[in-house]
Amino acid sequence: MEAKYTPSQYHVGMKPGPIVYGPLGEMVADCHIATNTREDNCNHAAYIVRACNHFEGLLDAAKSAHAAISEIIDAEDPFDMPPAWLDDLEQAIAASEEDL
Repeated sequence: MEAKYTPSQYHVGMKPGPIVYGPLGEMVADCHIATNTREDNCNHAAYIVRACNHFEGLLDAAKSAHAAISEIIDAEDPFDMPPAWLDDLEQAIAASEEDL
């Protein structure tokens, strides 16, 4: 599937910054908001970078956990209802894959 977003690894640049840049130096997000402090703007940019750079790894881990837990539940009692949090995990995975 072709990505509809700039591939990571993102980084924060401070000129004129803070701005989130993609791997080729392309601007992804301008985090300079005049009503915020510089510290807040830098924290927002750092948060975006962490979230984006680790998104695919976290999604893969969630899928693996869901599959492993589902197998255990099915093996123990195929007629037992899975816990509600397993449904929550499944919904979070589905929502994370929308519009990728």
